[in-house]
Amino acid sequence: MARAHPWRPLALAGLLLSICLLVACDESGSSPQAVSRPASKRVKVTREEYGDAWPLTVSEAELELIDGFYAVVHANGRVYAMNGTARTVAQEHGWEDIYDIWREDSIGRVPILPLLNRTLALRGG
Repeated sequence: MARAHPWRPLALAGLLLSICLLVACDESGSSPQAVSRPASKRVKVTREEYGDAWPLTVSEAELELIDGFYAVVHANGRVYAMNGTARTVAQEHGWEDIYDIWREDSIGRVPILPLLNRTLALRGG
């Protein structure tokens, strides 16, 4: 019976890692997100539509889901990162923080979850 060489599993792991890196990067070594605009979907929402549950200080906005993960809000000519995933890349994309337009009432910030859920629902259609 042939004896397996102890370095074979490491060599295989290295080969698989190299293939993954090649697939994930273009020839310049940049990630695809840095090279091209990710796919996105948008929907317009208004204060009138949500009434007292409207969580923003602006009267209307456009919700966008970028690349299936980054939930952002467009309002007043600016883009605001809404979810944690978007907030982690906000600076590199020039996005503002949602806290800048997140409305407060007498007990704290108005829940933004309805807008976030509506944005994430754009994945499906």
